[in-house]
Amino acid sequence: MEEYQALTESCGVAELPLSIIRVAGNDRAKFVHNFCTADIKKLETDSCCEAFFLNTKGKTICHGIVICREIDLLIVSTAKSPEVLIENLDRYLLSEDVQLSDVSKIWRSVFVCGPQSSVLLGEAEVRVPTESKVSNTGFQLTIQAELAGLGVLILEPVEGDVQVAQKLIDGGAVECSSESIHLLRVQKQTPWCDSEITDKCLPQEFRRDSKAISFTKGCYLGQETVARLDALGHVNRYVAGFELLDGEVAVGDEIRKDEKKIGVATSMAKTPDGTTIALGFLKVEFAKPGEEIECDGLKLQVS
Repeated sequence: MEEYQALTESCGVAELPLSIIRVAGNDRAKFVHNFCTADIKKLETDSCCEAFFLNTKGKTICHGIVICREIDLLIVSTAKSPEVLIENLDRYLLSEDVQLSDVSKIWRSVFVCGPQSSVLLGEAEVRVPTESKVSNTGFQLTIQAELAGLGVLILEPVEGDVQVAQKLIDGGAVECSSESIHLLRVQKQTPWCDSEITDKCLPQEFRRDSKAISFTKGCYLGQETVARLDALGHVNRYVAGFELLDGEVAVGDEIRKDEKKIGVATSMAKTPDGTTIALGFLKVEFAKPGEEIECDGLKLQVS
């Protein structure tokens, strides 16, 4: 309860096990540009953007934040392991001057969230940049990121002397567990890799087109499917949050109405008052906030 209150009413801080891939070499921007939905060529030093990485069928392999530094690119994601994306990118490496490496264990990933975060971050001498920008001190990277709703992500070397999480806790922030972050991300409808974002999904199903998809950048792997869906107008389902009003559902369960599948639950959590909330996918016609749906054995309200 204290952790949830901190994340929503004051300031909570948590270390997250994020996957981080370093892309080095003179051809790094062009190469990554060709395999994701974002316009990487337009990224300037110390800027960042969201991107989906797709397979040949236009399905999502990964979603992450691409950070542009003067010396390299970093791809930061919620994937349990960076190996799937590394292997997928590596198979397309021919003569390009590009080196891919897993640097997840080199960086400590600290997520800060709550209405008092800016005050405590300021006291800890952490500068929070504007959206799509990176505060780079040489030993610490800070960006705005949606990992459990919008918050601040700080990357610092594991072997470094500065531990920003402890500084924030000493200043009054509350150390939060992965369970509290999970509850908040389900409530804020923030999809994560391996839970919602899988190779069964299309990027437009996450309703992040304006943040993560460029429709003018030209060709990239999976682009034909993305362009075709854009021309048709919409996908058949959207990621959606919902509250369980009656009945029981578990992760992976199909949601049916009149014996027809209308959705699936991908993540579950309980709020401090005992309410069961979920994140999953619903057919477009049902994914309307506030709508109550009488399903087969269930009653739910879309968030």
